[in-house]
Amino acid sequence: YHMNYYHGVSSKTRDFYPDPIAYRTYNRPMTKSQKFLKNFNPRVLNKGLCSNCNTWVDLDSKKICPIKSPNIYWWKHCQKCLFQKKE
Repeated sequence: YHMNYYHGVSSKTRDFYPDPIAYRTYNRPMTKSQKFLKNFNPRVLNKGLCSNCNTWVDLDSKKICPIKSPNIYWWKHCQKCLFQKKE
């Protein structure tokens, strides 16, 4: 668990997960409560393109909160996507 989600190392291959092949950014959609805040500045979120399944994966948390490992969402996707059985 620790090597997967804190360092991006696969427990199956003992190698680092691959980086996204492309990146894109988009603005965080505002919630109803945020529309009433005067000084709210919506944060830009990042997505990465997976080379295995060709889907855009969120690289940032949708919640406004600090995270200890900035790539955890990408690594979780890689762990699921790269080792699933292909039919």
